[in-house]
Amino acid sequence: MKCVFWAKRKNKKGITLVEMVVAIAITAILAICLSTMLVPILNVYSSNRVKVELQEAVTARLNDIAMHLRGASSVHVTMEKKSFFDISDIDGAQYQGCLRYNVQYAFAMDNYYSSTYYYPELKCLDTRDEAKPSVVWASAKPFQEKLLSDEYQDRTISGHSYEDFFFYVRKDGKGRAVCLEIHLIAYKGDVMYEGTKTITCENLVTKGTVIYTAKFAWIGNTGNLKLTDATVGGKYYSVWFAKKL
Repeated sequence: MKCVFWAKRKNKKGITLVEMVVAIAITAILAICLSTMLVPILNVYSSNRVKVELQEAVTARLNDIAMHLRGASSVHVTMEKKSFFDISDIDGAQYQGCLRYNVQYAFAMDNYYSSTYYYPELKCLDTRDEAKPSVVWASAKPFQEKLLSDEYQDRTISGHSYEDFFFYVRKDGKGRAVCLEIHLIAYKGDVMYEGTKTITCENLVTKGTVIYTAKFAWIGNTGNLKLTDATVGGKYYSVWFAKKL
């Protein structure tokens, strides 16, 4: 009985070292092939998720801007890229022009978090100290005009430069230059999203094909001010307006 049992046990086959190496190699090849297929899929998923996040933030900001401009009593665009003007000179054309033409608020790219962060911000003219006027954050005291879209504001979402926020003035169906086409480009990492919104802005300060910008200048030595001219179809980088928010 012992001999029979030993013979059966001796003839039973196991896994050899060669077979184990071959199995490991095949498993490794399959894993590499699978990861090669999965990585692009995961990257696309991640990119789409970030793009949705960008879309929500940009759309919310554009809606905020449009809401304020639609109800503005006067709207001036300007070609200045860094367009929150220096109005520290109380006798200067820019400060006096803002007062005379009731230009109180502005949307333009600014650095909220750091010098490398660009996002459209709302600022306003602070004339509480007549000797030292300034342009301040609308969300600061005592104004505290917080935008609804601020909840989407994130330091990881930013434009790359002042040129990533811009406007075009378009004509409506009646040939009037009253359509404001607003563009905002934002990035998060390597993902980019560009949002666009066109609004009818009845109070855009124009005359025919001439647009009067918020860049003011003296007329000789007369003490009178003029609105500098631009044209329909030009590219503008900020918008100034009068409105009680």
